Amino acid sequence: MGPTLYTEHDLVPVPGVTPPEGGLHLINHWLDAQTPGELQRRIGDALRASGFDWMSYGSVVWRDGMPITTRLLSSHTHPRWTELYFGDGCHAVDLRLQREPSSFLPLAWSVDDPGGWMQHAPATPEQATVPAALRGCGIESGILIVLPSDLRTSECTVVCLSSRQIGREWIDDSVLGQSLMLALCLHELLTAYMTTKGGGDRGAPLSPTRQEILRDLAQGRSNKQIAHRLQLSPDTVKYHMRELRRHFNVRNRMQLLNLRIRAGQ
Repeated sequence: MGPTLYTEHDLVPVPGVTPPEGGLHLINHWLDAQTPGELQRRIGDALRASGFDWMSYGSVVWRDGMPITTRLLSSHTHPRWTELYFGDGCHAVDLRLQREPSSFLPLAWSVDDPGGWMQHAPATPEQATVPAALRGCGIESGILIVLPSDLRTSECTVVCLSSRQIGREWIDDSVLGQSLMLALCLHELLTAYMTTKGGGDRGAPLSPTRQEILRDLAQGRSNKQIAHRLQLSPDTVKYHMRELRRHFNVRNRMQLLNLRIRAGQ
């Protein structure tokens, strides 16, 4: 089972919480956004200013030594890699995460030097496919940053920044510093100042984004129109549609629509 996906459209401000005077400029810049789409664009701008093309921000717990992603901000991820990572089981063999959470330091990695993250354990054939899968998506290098969410538990926040740039030589101290600032500011935004609609109930059957997609589907909108209205990429909408079909155990778009109509939702 994959993680709960959400975007800026699923976020609302935490009531009564405002940043202190003289707080971090980047957080204030994000909080000044007037719409979810504007917030998404501003976060994307900060990502690109750091030199990266994609970013994932996820809550991860370790169960029997295996990292399990429970929630994922999906609006800045590489959609094809997200599908491969959770749909094809790459998360289960990704050695970048298969270490004790307390031992994590920022990890600069590249697919042309997988020894950087495979040196701590012999790579199985399945584990060795991860660099090739990354490259197949056009992802060449990046930084993995782990932020502990609760020191009393094994839950952590994992921020992975990835780029088209080949090799990791370009990831110097300046890039690393910008990346850490981006990760820390995003973490503070999403833990101190924003929350998901409905309080982020993980027991909810569908995320707010998927509920919006179902409403648009019932109104006859195409994937392209849904992507435009929700300010998502077409590939992200396709991914959500596939997950909705799997969730309701139907084969196609029409069966999904008929199921929704019969349910009267």
